[in-house]
Amino acid sequence: MQRGKDVDGLLKIWEQKLEQSYFEFPHPEYEDIKTWAVYSVRHGMGNYVFMNDSTSAYPWVFGQCVNFIDIVITKEAIYNASLFNNHTFEASIHKLSEIPSSNLEHKICDFNLWVSQTRPYHFFYDQLKFYFYFHSKKSTSFKNAFFSFGDYEKSVSDDGIFLFPTVIGNNHYKAGTGKKLNEKMEKLVYEDSIKNYMPQKTDDSVLKLWYGITGQKRSWLQQVEGIENIVKGLLPHFNGIELYVDGMTAPEGQVIQNTDDEAVFAQITKRLKGKCTIHSLIGQDYRHKIQICSTVDMFIANAGTGCMVPLRFCKKPGVLHSNTKLFTFPDDYPDTIKRFNKKYVIDVFEEGKKRSDFASYHIPWQHIFNLTVEVLNQTKNTNILSLEVPPVDEVAKAYEAQEQARKKKLMAFAALENRVKPTYKSPDILREVALSFEHSGDIETALKIMQKALELRPTGPLIKKKVIEYQAVIESANQKVK
Repeated sequence: MQRGKDVDGLLKIWEQKLEQSYFEFPHPEYEDIKTWAVYSVRHGMGNYVFMNDSTSAYPWVFGQCVNFIDIVITKEAIYNASLFNNHTFEASIHKLSEIPSSNLEHKICDFNLWVSQTRPYHFFYDQLKFYFYFHSKKSTSFKNAFFSFGDYEKSVSDDGIFLFPTVIGNNHYKAGTGKKLNEKMEKLVYEDSIKNYMPQKTDDSVLKLWYGITGQKRSWLQQVEGIENIVKGLLPHFNGIELYVDGMTAPEGQVIQNTDDEAVFAQITKRLKGKCTIHSLIGQDYRHKIQICSTVDMFIANAGTGCMVPLRFCKKPGVLHSNTKLFTFPDDYPDTIKRFNKKYVIDVFEEGKKRSDFASYHIPWQHIFNLTVEVLNQTKNTNILSLEVPPVDEVAKAYEAQEQARKKKLMAFAALENRVKPTYKSPDILREVALSFEHSGDIETALKIMQKALELRPTGPLIKKKVIEYQAVIESANQKVK
């Protein structure tokens, strides 16, 4: 059924199982031997359920990640039970030997459901949507979940046997039961998020723009300069812009830190300071993000999980960008959803990896600006003109040149630890740091640090010489500007 993507057939099996207080399956190699779930353990994205017969002579294990059953382990073999790449289990199977054998002996006991995953797409679309369908009376844990419902959650301790409510995963349905369940889940999540939310009244002449960033894999490499130029291009047509920058998302009720996303946000803030109002949503949970997104005019986001809030939950108009292979949510969308043209994209794979879910990409920001303009002209009755889009290979070359220059500057600091000797005191260390900034081309920072070294060692000949030299360079540069 999994290989045939028979969602309805699998749901019927689940319904039968949920009517029972225990979880029973025949042994996968000996169909006449009944076995029952006796223990479960989770490692990362995988949930292992241990089965045993009444004599404890025929134990076996099945693993769940995105399907009802993804992997089967018996005394004789390991079976791949789905079309899913089982690298999730390959990394953790060896840990199963650490489980005490007493935990795996035969017993018939109740089982619970666990709605939780380490990645949000798999949480919502491989688990939560099916959990809603079940309407099960089973005790359910939402521990560390990305979203939870008071009306649905039933308290349960960490002890006991847990199963993921998974059926068929990694497949965004465009028709049939899967599509209906997706849409029902999205509607329930959205309505639960905003039911008690009272947004502040805002000026309709101010554009509220949602902007998704990615500080890790599969990022738009022009995302910083892109939003800077997009905002500058849109400002003359509005009385202001409220920019909401989205990134990594926390489990329900939590706030998390993400250094990579926050570094991107810092760059955007530096470039747009004084030009628009910028808000960070990085590290907030889905409930908070959905509340904010419910008030925006449009979005610009990647076509992976990053567009889930504005595209799927809030149904906002907007622009999707991605590498040439990745599109997480294929579906029929209104004309106010614009997708990038692949002729403007160059994929950039990580070294040694050719997976589309890891590939970053170049896209001229002018192409994204033009798609944004199309949306605004349709939804806000503006009349903003499009821009000429440069060839993407020129954009890629310019980016590579910038990266080479950046790396060259960093090389000035690479040898710093070799130059700083154990006997050096604070003035010596500051002097070496200042020299590194000089070699990187940042004379202003070099002067500030060298001046600190001079305060600590007023008679240092090299320090005094460098302070005078830096001051002369900066003064000369200022005169040229005048």
